[in-house]
Amino acid sequence: MNCGRSCAKNLPNQSSVSFVRGRANNMEKNIEQILTNDIELFFTSLNKFSHKVGINYWHMGFQTKYRYDMFGKFKQKHLIEACIRRAASSHGINIRVIYIMSDHVHMLVTLPRGMTDSKALMLLKGASAHRFFKNHPKSRLRLPQGHLWSTGGFAITVGYNDIETVTHYILNQGKNKVTA
Repeated sequence: MNCGRSCAKNLPNQSSVSFVRGRANNMEKNIEQILTNDIELFFTSLNKFSHKVGINYWHMGFQTKYRYDMFGKFKQKHLIEACIRRAASSHGINIRVIYIMSDHVHMLVTLPRGMTDSKALMLLKGASAHRFFKNHPKSRLRLPQGHLWSTGGFAITVGYNDIETVTHYILNQGKNKVTA
């Protein structure tokens, strides 16, 4: 659906874009490709409701308990991504971009109508932890209480004009990590 404005592009809906797949040497090529050629995929058609037209984007993130490096290996990184995507799809949350670091996750999502950001964080963290421990039970031994994620997280709305900036920030998390 196009509202008629020149900034509202009527492009096919892209359900998810992930750049965690692939080896480290292909990561920069994938990031450059998305930033130069495929940024239009993030602009989807606007949702039409009874009294408004629009779409809301949320930049969300949460970290592992005690900031442990739980996803340092290739297998765990892809397992947690699959767990988060499964949890999101079962609750109607649309993940646009996701980037998994060894101790935290950043993502750009759209939430279904009526779902709050705190409810979305609760659903994503709870269901993904359950599935992660079900598929990788030895990782529970590292955590004293058995909790994968720390309490809380962050969620902030992203304006339509700032989607490219937030996408660039999320995809470049691997470059931005500073070690003390």
